[in-house]
Amino acid sequence: MHTRGAAYRGGHNVTFAEFLRFISEAGRGTKEQRNEHWRPMHELCQPCAVHYDFIGKYENLKEDADYLLQWLGLTDLVDGFPASDRTFHASRLDPKYLGQLSHSDIMAFYAKHLPDFLLFDYK
Repeated sequence: MHTRGAAYRGGHNVTFAEFLRFISEAGRGTKEQRNEHWRPMHELCQPCAVHYDFIGKYENLKEDADYLLQWLGLTDLVDGFPASDRTFHASRLDPKYLGQLSHSDIMAFYAKHLPDFLLFDYK
């Protein structure tokens, strides 16, 4: 990852703002930028090519998974989905992180991920 004029192997010692700029660069990007963990979801799941019956969100993981188990008729096989031990949700605007970003950083990220915001109802 290139940041602050130097290459940091494996992305260590990179700030949130630097990471966001790295993954928000226009175009297809490098192999590292196209890592499936931070690629836009619309590129991975191709919602225009696949007709999905259900779309769940991490923010509602337990509720969505329990609903899906019930909908599929699997509640007799599975007692339910375990509750998440993570308290941070993508929909929460966290000033600690967003405060590190310039307006242009936010707009570049938004531009690259606009279809995700629209498809998955993120604000």
